[in-house]
Amino acid sequence: MRIALLSCTKRKAGYPAPARVFYSVSPIFRKALAYVSRHADQIYVLSAKYGLVTLDQVLEPYDLTLNTMCLRQRQEWAERVLAQIQSRHGRDLSGLTFEFHTGEKYRVPLEDVLREAGATCVCPVAGLPIGRRLRYYAGAVEG
Repeated sequence: MRIALLSCTKRKAGYPAPARVFYSVSPIFRKALAYVSRHADQIYVLSAKYGLVTLDQVLEPYDLTLNTMCLRQRQEWAERVLAQIQSRHGRDLSGLTFEFHTGEKYRVPLEDVLREAGATCVCPVAGLPIGRRLRYYAGAVEG
């Protein structure tokens, strides 16, 4: 099973809305969602505040990012997200591939704990700046 993990975004709706709408004010989120919708079996958003979020989960506006958190806080967040994933998919994550569409601070601490639980992790956009990620998604969806 392939599970796509999208990053939350700085730009968000200013009102409570399902995650797919809440983050859709961001072009990178819209393009990443269109891209992963073509091949992922399950899609979640990684939120600095809420952790693992389904696309239909209604979120309240917030202003929090892992980018300003220290390493210890990011590791604690990753452990919380791992627990959320395991409550949905079981403790043994072998056989699951997590495809990250996030920045490094959202990916690295979570990759470590997912791999320890037996999962495979990939990131097709690792190291790409936002502009190149947008072009990657646009080309992959159109092509």
